[in-house]
Amino acid sequence: MRKLIALLLVIAIAVGGWWYASPLMTLKSMRDAGLAGDAEAVSAHIDYPALREDMKKEMSLLIARQAQTDPGPLGEAGTAFAQSIISPMVDRLITPESMAEMFDATRQAQGAPLPALGGEKELEIDRQSLNRFTARAEGEEAGLEFARDGLSWKLVGVDVGEGSSL
Repeated sequence: MRKLIALLLVIAIAVGGWWYASPLMTLKSMRDAGLAGDAEAVSAHIDYPALREDMKKEMSLLIARQAQTDPGPLGEAGTAFAQSIISPMVDRLITPESMAEMFDATRQAQGAPLPALGGEKELEIDRQSLNRFTARAEGEEAGLEFARDGLSWKLVGVDVGEGSSL
């Protein structure tokens, strides 16, 4: 009986340790891959279809928020135009190839992959559940949303925050 209790305790500690440490390990892996210019390794941590859908939703919400500040006919026309180009724009921008280019350009410009992946500020991990977390730079409203994929995590969205605008 004692062996069973000890085994269950070890399993509980291992699961708790994984739950606590695995988001940090994923972010470190992404940062290291970005620093190395390994776009393929970064892409392994990104769910592109989910990220595209989330970006379309977030951009639509930002445009709708912005439209409330300019309710006239020109504002409506601008909103309609912006809404019509969101989907094709996001589909072209959120690809493994564009992510590779972005990481290369950022790395060459400043020697680091992305501020959101651990630049000058500490990262804060906000766990929504066992299957989701958001990583934010300390004091920032915007963050990167991750979902569990087996025993690892994948980037599935971007939380731009409530106060963000275009």
